[in-house]
Amino acid sequence: MNEHEKKIKKYLDNVGILFLVVMSDKLRVKPDCYIVQTTRETYYVDGDGFIHSEYPPTEDNIIIDDLFYYYIKDVIGKYNQRTEHSLEQSKKMLNLIK
Repeated sequence: MNEHEKKIKKYLDNVGILFLVVMSDKLRVKPDCYIVQTTRETYYVDGDGFIHSEYPPTEDNIIIDDLFYYYIKDVIGKYNQRTEHSLEQSKKMLNLIK
């Protein structure tokens, strides 16, 4: 088991909850803040680089679990891969339509 797999396993052993990102976007009302909608909850990534459990981001709703950060970065990366693949397929489909 490589280091990446060990960290994911440790997160899952501690928390036991898997989730996927279903949508991410920049908030229009606060341009330096991003929303990350998952199959579990909604999170907010503020311009400070911290992830918050509620909006608006405050010091009271900062998530400080290092393993959570590792896990959510992993699932955001997988979301990006799925989105890129979907975009490529959509472009191919558009080229086929006469």
